Amino acid sequence: KIIPAIHLQSSASFLMTNFISICIVVVVICTMGRTILVSGFDLTDSADHVKDLLERIAGIGTIFALKLRPPKKVTTTSKAFAVVQFDTEKSASLVESAAQRNVLRNGRFYLKVRPADRDIVPRPKTTMFSLEDTVLHFGCLVKENVLHVLWSAKEVSVKFGFDMKKIQFYLIYNFIKYKLELSYESIWDMKLHRPPAHRSRTKFLLIQVQAVPKIYEALPSLSGLMYDDPIYNYFRDDTDDQWTRTIDFTPSASIGQSTMLCLEVPQQCDLPNIGDYFFYYKEFNDDFECHKRYSYSCGTRIVPVVKSPNDIDVPYEILFKINNMVQIGTLSGPTLDADFFRLVSPKFIPMDHINHALSEMSELKSTCLNPTNWLSLHYSNSLNLCSSFSKSSQISLDDGLVYVYRVQVTPAKVYFYEPEINVSNRVVRKYLADIDNFLRVSFVDEDCEKLRSVDLSPRSVSGNNSRRTALYYRVLSVLSDGITIGDKHFEFLAFSSSQLRDNSTWMFASREGLTASDIRKWMGDFRKIRNVAKYAARLGQSFSSSTETLKVQEYEVEKIPDITNGTRYIFSDGIGKISADFAMEVAMKCKVKRFTPSAFQIRYGGYKGVVAVDPRSNRKLSLRESMSKFNSQNVTLDVLIYSKYQPCFLNRQLITLLSTLGVGDSVFESKTSKLLELKTKSKIFIPSGRAMMGCLDETRTLKYGQADVIFICLVRPLLSKLFSNLVVCACRSHPNECSGSDLDGDIYFVSWDQSLIPTRMVAPMDYSPAPTETLDHEVMIECTCIELAKLFSVAVDFPKTGVPAVIPHELHVKEYPDFMEKLDKPTYVSKEAMECKEFDYKLGHLMDHYGIKSEAEITSGCILKMSKIFTKSSDADAIKMAVRSLRKEARSWFSEMSADGHDAGDAMASAWYHVTYHPDYWGRCNGGTDRPHLISFPWCVYDRLLSIKQRRRT
Repeated sequence: KIIPAIHLQSSASFLMTNFISICIVVVVICTMGRTILVSGFDLTDSADHVKDLLERIAGIGTIFALKLRPPKKVTTTSKAFAVVQFDTEKSASLVESAAQRNVLRNGRFYLKVRPADRDIVPRPKTTMFSLEDTVLHFGCLVKENVLHVLWSAKEVSVKFGFDMKKIQFYLIYNFIKYKLELSYESIWDMKLHRPPAHRSRTKFLLIQVQAVPKIYEALPSLSGLMYDDPIYNYFRDDTDDQWTRTIDFTPSASIGQSTMLCLEVPQQCDLPNIGDYFFYYKEFNDDFECHKRYSYSCGTRIVPVVKSPNDIDVPYEILFKINNMVQIGTLSGPTLDADFFRLVSPKFIPMDHINHALSEMSELKSTCLNPTNWLSLHYSNSLNLCSSFSKSSQISLDDGLVYVYRVQVTPAKVYFYEPEINVSNRVVRKYLADIDNFLRVSFVDEDCEKLRSVDLSPRSVSGNNSRRTALYYRVLSVLSDGITIGDKHFEFLAFSSSQLRDNSTWMFASREGLTASDIRKWMGDFRKIRNVAKYAARLGQSFSSSTETLKVQEYEVEKIPDITNGTRYIFSDGIGKISADFAMEVAMKCKVKRFTPSAFQIRYGGYKGVVAVDPRSNRKLSLRESMSKFNSQNVTLDVLIYSKYQPCFLNRQLITLLSTLGVGDSVFESKTSKLLELKTKSKIFIPSGRAMMGCLDETRTLKYGQADVIFICLVRPLLSKLFSNLVVCACRSHPNECSGSDLDGDIYFVSWDQSLIPTRMVAPMDYSPAPTETLDHEVMIECTCIELAKLFSVAVDFPKTGVPAVIPHELHVKEYPDFMEKLDKPTYVSKEAMECKEFDYKLGHLMDHYGIKSEAEITSGCILKMSKIFTKSSDADAIKMAVRSLRKEARSWFSEMSADGHDAGDAMASAWYHVTYHPDYWGRCNGGTDRPHLISFPWCVYDRLLSIKQRRRT
């Protein structure tokens, strides 16, 4: 990308004629930089010396990075060489030309030049503008032109990245150099306030953020190695390995409490063309004030968190919602006073009115700077108080779904999220009455991306990786000390295996009679487990999202031995059996009616693994020792997943593996050429393949090297009950040969596409686990509608028949439903429109919450993109089930309102369709929000609509 020439020309002119102490530096960006090797330097030369020498030829400031190194074997005649990365092709060519003409010398020695294999800094970052010696304020707006300043820094350098993708702030505090990095996506709004010159010598650039900047601390050069020594290394811009992540270093954690960054710069200083990059950028010629104030958060360890004064009782769920609005910038923390908290206390205001008001407030598109006045006006509006439509975003959930509060902890901040729909697990089903005392906590980066391991323990050239960052201790502090919200103190409970991958955990707020320790004791007996990782994994078994099915008493369970065949391998690792009759009962509890799955991934007491259908078994369950992980008195069978059709895809890892085993690149290219609609060709659908759950050949039919893909190959009678499964033989541990896999629920890639069959085989690695570390201690319709429908049919046929539709006097409308807004006619409250409004509000809230852009995506389950705080792998199922629950709730409304008979139901379905699709009502059910008009509501009763359509045809 090239900066427009007019920008360069005007900026250059400004620099030449208006040089001041604070100015913009414009860097011409070229994408054709090049790296060369220059040899012939003295071993005593420095990087600065080499840089100065080469820039005499290439031009000052043309070197982007430089490394000076000695040869591998040093002798008395040895010479050093330099790897030099120039910012343009032209600069490198000038140095090469000088060497060819023998004018490139270091003292009396000629220097030689040749191309380098790679750049020092791949894809170097580019700076478009920079400012020096600015003042940076952190705080919150309390009025349109007043900033509540929590902390300020002087002598701050600012770099605006190309296309404004990033803004970096450099400052020194307590003799430590810090870098704050703000991404384009984290910026909510930008405004420039330019006071009159006679009243202020500075102007104020306000940056309202959705997420605070990432904070970095400069790494000291402690290794003593040449790779770290500035004598031998030069970088024009900072590189990532010169910085390490850290937490909020300011007093009272002021960065985390702030929703506004304010750059104070001299009036005469030009700024970048921000309006070219930010659509919402505005400039104001008015006064602006910065007032130094104090922290508003009730603590400094986790910020920002607000609470009500001691004499005002605010329920936990209301306080949670208020904190959420403070943290995302809908409310300004310093503006919340005692008067505000009285207006959200059930002692003074009815609870449903508070919830309705806060729901309205949460949809504001800008910060509410006077929330007390806003609430007072809202309550005084009798329409809001008397409205029969109370906005509640919560859905009546199906069995197996629960609402759970969620918190995200970032390096500098915390975010509270209103209850989210989760697939339940064994623990929350047991303690469902205490669901508000459970909390899901995730550790994420400021931009909601996943934290990296180097953020907790930076890499070191010296090989010493024991150093921990402040971010590591922040995570440890939250896990050790918990989180306090109002009168609830949440402490660590446990985490599932999927949560471990997502950096999240469960917490619980103990109450009288029930603590987190009590819950762990109920889960099972873990006293014999002395390995910390294994202890945590066993705790997590009970937190896997699952479907509760049936109770199985101990006498109904058969203990069967594992299969080892006299080797160190357990061929039956994690696999057991289930009788055919019981499998059918379990399938019904899982709401699988069209077929009975042949295998289920289960949790039963302290057992985990897979049970496959065995038609010969007369016991409900047959379980092996390898499935037993701890002792538990729980006798309920929980199902995680079951065998079913799963399409097969090639991903990057499989492509790499198959390519290594001899499958040609042309095979993958031919398959991607048929998928032109894909945005990325890293996931290729393979029709001749399936993703399948593995299970064991209990019949000993298969030989070593054989496996049965049962859903298409039913030639073996004894195996014919195992549909949609990959059956492996029990003669040698094939699963273990597949990357150390086992049969406790692992999914296998199976393909019979001849072009993907490897041309060679490689002996599998030894996947024996490393020794574990153990501890020495415990770890409605009427006749009039029918008549009107007949007249409508007559009217439609008028062009062909010439017979007009004459409406009798008794069928003329006497009152209109309120949603038609016939202000000059008598009206009545329309139940149909209210149900449509409620459905659309709840569905729209789901879309907003998960960051889903279109109704088609959320209703079909084919979600293309969602908010960064969620993942398709862990949240897609919950979203589908939430939509299913909402449809079920809508059908319950339909059943209640059409209880008078079949005709009443048809009328209701027609009314639902009418208020959704008729152009006169388009956009009337979105509650005044700017959401697009939603159309899926009437299809909750699709069977009625189709029945009506079919009868009209006949």
